[in-house]
Amino acid sequence: TEPLDLPVGKHLLVRGTVAGKQITRSFTPITPYSTRGQIQLLVKVYDKGNFTTYLDGLPIGSLVWMMGPVGSFEYEKKKYKHYGLIAGGTGITPILQIIRNVALDDSDFTRLTLLYANNMEEDILLKDELEYLKKRCGSKLDIVYVLARPPAGSHQYEKGFLTEILLKKYLPEPNRDHRILICGPPMMEKAVVEHLSSLGYPLDMYFTFTQRGLSQTITENQVSDNLLEFSMEEVSKHNHEKDLWMVIKDNVYDVTKFMDEHPGGLIILDGAGKDATSMFEEEFPHSDDARTVSYTHLTLPTI
Repeated sequence: TEPLDLPVGKHLLVRGTVAGKQITRSFTPITPYSTRGQIQLLVKVYDKGNFTTYLDGLPIGSLVWMMGPVGSFEYEKKKYKHYGLIAGGTGITPILQIIRNVALDDSDFTRLTLLYANNMEEDILLKDELEYLKKRCGSKLDIVYVLARPPAGSHQYEKGFLTEILLKKYLPEPNRDHRILICGPPMMEKAVVEHLSSLGYPLDMYFTFTQRGLSQTITENQVSDNLLEFSMEEVSKHNHEKDLWMVIKDNVYDVTKFMDEHPGGLIILDGAGKDATSMFEEEFPHSDDARTVSYTHLTLPTI
């Protein structure tokens, strides 16, 4: 049996049918990529999470559709001297693979600083593994756990949220030898990106695994004052990954560049050349932000 050999920083798409609809989500395995014969995914099951409850309810031995590698980030040794790693909840999974890769490679002297945010101590995922890797890394790795509600009297955690003050205190300063990687809930990522911008980090110095660019101000993609109009017949011709338009709430968007920038890129193909409003509302809860700043807005269509 061959190992997965997923490039560090990449992830898998996992798809399932829930209530008659296909749903696709992104997961980064937590097993070392050299492991043969199996992979393990970290899935936090929510009562109202359609896909996580679907996975949780699958009988042992079930077949699950997966595809990869996907994603636009791949770790390269010696490319940067210091990575600031920011994770929240299950967003620790791609960060774990980067830490493990550095920890187990004695020839890699990249410095890593992890800020890992959770609500309470019992919410910290993979803590034993992280602490093992910290010992293995020595001075290459610093870990700061940030808890909204730490145990009373505890001094081993930062209390509160990922504020601008906290980021400035622990992250490597803005310069071209440093890179910031972020993975967590959309609202956390949005807040962190805003803090980084205020602290003087340029856009190309940080990367968010789950919504790259969704919270960034990209002026070239702001809505034009001279919008054109296209018919749905014209929109339907732009229906493949190298030339992809779609309609979202009566507006036409060119989302071609997004195919390589977002873990949901392949999901977007389902809406290529079509009215994708309902798909986006179901698949992408942050779609309002996405439409505002991530796509080139072309037109109000003539239907």
